[in-house]
Amino acid sequence: RINDQNYSAEGVQFRGERLPLAYVGRADFEYPFAQNFPVRFRDFTTGQRSSQGRYATVVFEGDLGPSSDPLFTWGVALGGYSKRGPAGGLTLDWDKPRTRGKLNTWNIYEFGGKDQSGFVPPYPSRWLVELETRNQLTRKLQFDLEFNAFSDRGVNLEYFQADAQQHKDRESYGRLRWQEDFLVATATGKWHQRSFETETTQLPQVALWTTAIPIVTARRKGGVGL
Repeated sequence: RINDQNYSAEGVQFRGERLPLAYVGRADFEYPFAQNFPVRFRDFTTGQRSSQGRYATVVFEGDLGPSSDPLFTWGVALGGYSKRGPAGGLTLDWDKPRTRGKLNTWNIYEFGGKDQSGFVPPYPSRWLVELETRNQLTRKLQFDLEFNAFSDRGVNLEYFQADAQQHKDRESYGRLRWQEDFLVATATGKWHQRSFETETTQLPQVALWTTAIPIVTARRKGGVGL
């Protein structure tokens, strides 16, 4: 909730590695002494993995802009891994009538070690930047932008395994889309952001899509169309 520190969690799962141990449908935590506190507690994660050791991450969030209609929700994540090193990141989320999106950043300063896959990171500082945004410029015109940059080929799989396995292939592209009834035109540009990984790239491309074009339209109710 915006004006206090009352925290509600739904679908809480306790796991040991990949084995579910317990499930709580809903849990509520009340903090009446923290009314109107500008920062909210959003998430806490802890566990242990063979390649990372014990780890813990806590996330705080707040709002930018008027309290009645904030422009952004920001988040700060702080944590670390006993076998790898300290970590942290910043997030921004926004959802407005004409634009919505999210920005996620993460950085780990590693003491040493290697990933569960056997990959040895080439740099002590490992990071990622992920941006997804959709903008409704006019009623018919829409612009999508996705930007993904990683320090090395293993950072997303090692620290964000669910994202690496379940999200669509992360690429960097911009797409302008115009739609009028059954007719859609797109202008798309992709670029190769990660030198260590093969990505789908293409020259700027304009395409025209259609789902149906009426040949004969019925002029009265109950008429026949083709």
